[in-house]
Amino acid sequence: MHYSFTETIMTIQPSDHAQRTKALDPSKSFLVKAPAGSGKTELLTQRFLALLAVVDEPESILAVTFTLKATAEMKSRIIEALISGDSDSEPDSDHAKTTWRLARGALARDAELGWNLVQNPARLNIKTIDGFCASLAQRAPLAGGLGSAAGIAENIDELYRAAAREVLMALETDGPRSECVMSLLRNNDNLFPVAENLLVAMLATRDQWLGHDQIRMNTVDKELLRDELESYMGQVRHDILEDIHAQLVPFQARIIECAADVASSLPEHGALDGLRLVLEDGCLPSPDSPETEQWDALRSWILTNDNAVRKSANIKSTGHAAPGSTKDKAEKERLTDAKNRFLALLASIAEEPMAVDALGRISCLPACEYTDHEWGLLSDLLELLPYAAAQLALIFRSAGEVDHVEIASAARQALVTDGNATDLALLLDSQLEHILFDEFQDTSELQVSLLESMVEGWVPDDGRSLFLVGDAMQSIYGFRGSEVGLFVDAEARGIGDVRLETLQLTDNFRSSANIVNWVNRVFQPAFPEQSIRNLGAIPYSPSTAFNPIDDASVVSTTLFDGDSANDNEGRWLADSAKRLLSEKPDESIAILVRSRGSLREVISSLKSNGVPYSAVEIDKLDGAREIQDMSSMTRAICHPGDTTAWLAALRSPLVGLSLADLQIIADRVEKKTIWTKLRSQSVRTRLGNHNPESLRRLDVFVQVMEQTMGQRDRKSLHDLVRGAWLALNGPSVLGGDHFRLANVEDFFSVLERFTLKTFSIARFDEAIGKLFSRQRVSRGNSVQILTMHKAKGLQFDHVFIPGLNRLPRPNSKPLLYLDTYETKAGITCKLFSPSAAVDGADTGLNAFIKSQESKRSDFEKRRLLYVACTRAKTGLYLSGSIDLKDGDPVDPSSRVLLDVIWDGVKDDFVSGPVVADDAFAEADSTPSEQRLAEYDVVRGFDDDCLLEKYRGVNRGNNDEVPTFSYSTSFGAAIGILTHSILETVSMEQLDDWTGERIASLEGAWRAQLERLGVPRFVSRDCVKKIQGWILGVVDSDTGRSVLAPEGACFSEKCFYIKTPTEAKQLRIDRIFQKDDAWHVVDYKTETPDEGESNSEFLQRLVGAHQDQLDAYVFAVKEFFDQPASGFIYNIPTNQLIPVPAGRTDFNVEARREP
Repeated sequence: MHYSFTETIMTIQPSDHAQRTKALDPSKSFLVKAPAGSGKTELLTQRFLALLAVVDEPESILAVTFTLKATAEMKSRIIEALISGDSDSEPDSDHAKTTWRLARGALARDAELGWNLVQNPARLNIKTIDGFCASLAQRAPLAGGLGSAAGIAENIDELYRAAAREVLMALETDGPRSECVMSLLRNNDNLFPVAENLLVAMLATRDQWLGHDQIRMNTVDKELLRDELESYMGQVRHDILEDIHAQLVPFQARIIECAADVASSLPEHGALDGLRLVLEDGCLPSPDSPETEQWDALRSWILTNDNAVRKSANIKSTGHAAPGSTKDKAEKERLTDAKNRFLALLASIAEEPMAVDALGRISCLPACEYTDHEWGLLSDLLELLPYAAAQLALIFRSAGEVDHVEIASAARQALVTDGNATDLALLLDSQLEHILFDEFQDTSELQVSLLESMVEGWVPDDGRSLFLVGDAMQSIYGFRGSEVGLFVDAEARGIGDVRLETLQLTDNFRSSANIVNWVNRVFQPAFPEQSIRNLGAIPYSPSTAFNPIDDASVVSTTLFDGDSANDNEGRWLADSAKRLLSEKPDESIAILVRSRGSLREVISSLKSNGVPYSAVEIDKLDGAREIQDMSSMTRAICHPGDTTAWLAALRSPLVGLSLADLQIIADRVEKKTIWTKLRSQSVRTRLGNHNPESLRRLDVFVQVMEQTMGQRDRKSLHDLVRGAWLALNGPSVLGGDHFRLANVEDFFSVLERFTLKTFSIARFDEAIGKLFSRQRVSRGNSVQILTMHKAKGLQFDHVFIPGLNRLPRPNSKPLLYLDTYETKAGITCKLFSPSAAVDGADTGLNAFIKSQESKRSDFEKRRLLYVACTRAKTGLYLSGSIDLKDGDPVDPSSRVLLDVIWDGVKDDFVSGPVVADDAFAEADSTPSEQRLAEYDVVRGFDDDCLLEKYRGVNRGNNDEVPTFSYSTSFGAAIGILTHSILETVSMEQLDDWTGERIASLEGAWRAQLERLGVPRFVSRDCVKKIQGWILGVVDSDTGRSVLAPEGACFSEKCFYIKTPTEAKQLRIDRIFQKDDAWHVVDYKTETPDEGESNSEFLQRLVGAHQDQLDAYVFAVKEFFDQPASGFIYNIPTNQLIPVPAGRTDFNVEARREP
């Protein structure tokens, strides 16, 4: 049995009932800490309803979320609550009663002021953070700096790259920036692509550095800036040394005693030499000391190189001579006592994790000042980065497109300019009374700054409120700029002048008690004991299970070992998921992974075992076989000397040569390119002697490629490749697979960004690598595959978390490391250091910032696994692989997820079974490419066919190449949508279908096409075509005669014609009665070929569909026992075409669908 907050009838109040009740007070501001499964969306809904009962306008309440899904869900819940509140029947459950009563209060206010919210839900001011920022920027385009309306760029990387190139172009100028660019290139081996990529990465994250005052100071007074930054470095260093000193003071006397034991045996030079100074001072080093020799010696004496406490003592590492090295009894006893004292000291320190961490931090203390070389690099970067941001702004303006960072920055500027509130800010202040902010733990500095601007001037008890909801334990988006420390700050200091009362929710309504208790037991010790703002360390807050223990609930950890561990895990996972689908078909199942790179074996096993699955941005497009074939052909066209690309294209099903054929072609005797060899008579002779069919295949390929290569200077790269693919019967290779054809269209959408001159294999592969395969929709239940980040906010009955042993992908190094460190005195210190990617070596400050980031990543890794585990309602299945040593498991790497829970599962995990290969005998359900039959391959093509526009001979103006966006690949999808629209039109008044209405439906129609597999970049053009067609139909007499006849009529009606051997269904688009006869109409969406006359087009159309119309007419005649005639209504040309009677000898009976 499953339980949830919205399903369970609560006869017992949750343990945090008082906190939930307090949260509904509209006069107070709160920060609500809502752990996983605590029903925060319901609480936000209730709070919103409570506020509606006291405001004068619903727009004065603003609710901010991070996703469109969350926005839609909150709005939906509020409207549903209002509809439910209109009923006099009070619900049974306590929480539903609360919502019902709040809704009735809101409805009373609604009726009093005439809002009519149920009919006008748009008055509910619920927006995503990006949507809200966009609305602010649009309301003040000049103050925000965006100017005219700008859309979100789909290919934003190209704009970043254009800005980066503009920066590097400064090398050609005589200004100071030329020296800065030269410095950047010099420290990256003069590799322009490397420098370009580094700049692109920095521009994508400019919201994290552009707002720093130090960036602007660099252009004013560099020496003043250096003094300020070095002052910050010194303060941070002193703050850290104070912490280290405080942690080691309890061991000070024992450290001095043990140091005295080995004083005589310490080397005069080396890592332990500083111990002499410690011994001379008789105390720990002072935090004020500018030198670190003594601290370094203490760390090396007590810790190993990997910062673990030593477990032994010897003369080399610790200065302890072996007792057996002397025969003097007294000396032997002294050495033994000294060694034992030191080992006891080590044991005591090992029991204090904070002391161990303090000693470890000595190895990456920041320096007090920059070296001249380091400062020179940093100064150059601080000169280039604002310039790069300025260039990007110009490119945004030119392109009419921006990114979300630009919109958020514009929104901030729209509210505050030069430190003063703008007119828009004052207007907003008068309009907004209450703000609700969901998932506040995922905010960035820029977003919090925006919120602070919005509440500036708010004072206590002025009737306005701020309501922040989040869970620091679920902060997992540090990689995109969110800072969990901002959540900690809000709790401690509030937002601006608004102080927040903290409310802690504890009850988990999602998961069974089995799962809640397991999560508490395993994760509490895995989280830090106390909050550390600078490191994003958040202690664990245990949850209380609202649901009872469930005997059907399962939590298991299955670990595999051996060389085939990953394969066995994948097979076990597929087998387990398949069994659950069979045994529990109505329950949801999800597989959550840390990153997409962990899924190769998982997806392969699911496919091979026939397990239906759906994936959200998981299956990367560059791994699809059809895309690999297209990439090979593209590379061959761009680079005729690319041997690998030509051979791969020849091997692909587009040509279908065998490996033996390729060996003949690639014979190294002839030192020529493959493209030259393909036209060589000697090669052709040898290939023909080996296999005549292969030679025929090659002839077709060469014919196509000769035309393609001959047009390289006249056609776009996109048209060249598409034309070659079509000429080689590319769609036939895919067997009409709708999804794989859509994948190819996505490939072409990327190819449109490149030309022959700008084509770069690295950039092209990068662009393709960002695309994902279209998802096949399975009938019935399927396993959902998501990354852990994508799963946040979702819940499933059963959750699998495989690959716990997988190492994460290493982070790329930025141009600039920066960090914000807050001292115990409350001083915020900004730290800047050029990356090792620039100067080739880590400096002290560089190493310190990287250490800080590493610790933050480790804490976020723990929170990520917590988020994944808490998605499960009744079943949680974790798996991975381990290494064994002498039969015992080896502790996992600290970088993997298994390390997080290892202490909690190492004593009770289950050893994974070895699953036999024959358990997975079912074939992969994905259609495979077929080598085309000989008659398909060698078939010629007409010179006048449409393909000539792509591959062809120059005919007139080559600039007039028609788009191929809808005419072939997506004709079926366009036809389906057009039929659906016409059915709707026929059921309504034609006069209601005005041009304005048709235009307003563009978004809905595009969405339908995209669900049918039409790529987004094509759907707009397709819908524009359809809109023009529909407008022409409803405005014409022909359209009215078909869609609004005076007599009886039917749309999309089914008839069955029964033969002696089968029953066949016929679905007829339109039937209407006129002059005592039935007109049977079939819709078509075809257009004449180039150069085809109208009469020729009509003749071709009727001939192609004669048999179909004959069957339709026969069925209608038989059913109604009245005369009937057939017609084709071709929508693009708005022609109703009579189809003369043809076949009438159907030996069948007709029956209409009931």
